[in-house]
Amino acid sequence: MGITILAILAGLAVGAPLDSSSSSWDASTSQGYKHVCHDLLCEDPYLPVSTQPCYPWGNWSRPNIAKGGQAALTVLELRDQGRPILKLVAKVIVGRVKAKQHVFVEQPAGSSWLEEEELVEVVKLIEEGLLITTGVDGCQVGYCDRENGLPHHKPSTYLTTMLTAEALFSGMTCGRDHQHQYLEGNNCFGSRASQAFV
Repeated sequence: MGITILAILAGLAVGAPLDSSSSSWDASTSQGYKHVCHDLLCEDPYLPVSTQPCYPWGNWSRPNIAKGGQAALTVLELRDQGRPILKLVAKVIVGRVKAKQHVFVEQPAGSSWLEEEELVEVVKLIEEGLLITTGVDGCQVGYCDRENGLPHHKPSTYLTTMLTAEALFSGMTCGRDHQHQYLEGNNCFGSRASQAFV
């Protein structure tokens, strides 16, 4: 949703955004998938931008799995709930690449999402050089705390078909020459981690 707002402010035409966290659209259902396919067909966007829920496969899930017990079960349940979304994202990526169209996906650095069976075809596209991955630190692209303005380090991996995106984001890693606001805890707007993924 955030990138959609930025595109509008820059005067670009955008399609109707689909966001499971702020609308009734459910990416995990067959109806949700049909909605995506309908929008892609009708709007024919130059560049769909996507991200799926990060937590189940991100670095922060690993300590909970290692703990075992209820903490591990919670992560595994979230992964099971997220599998239909992974499948949908994979279908969109593969479909766009096969149609020689563009796509842009963001996930936290270190996420294990590409290790999941739903992403086998996406990994093949990366191995074939049809999808590019590049690492970017959030503080280099404007991620910052809403309350105190300190930058979030928030390392991410971008997956795209666009050579211009690779060139634009190449080298956007933090030189560690400034202070970061950790994502743990809350500020006056609530959970910092939740805000960082909006």
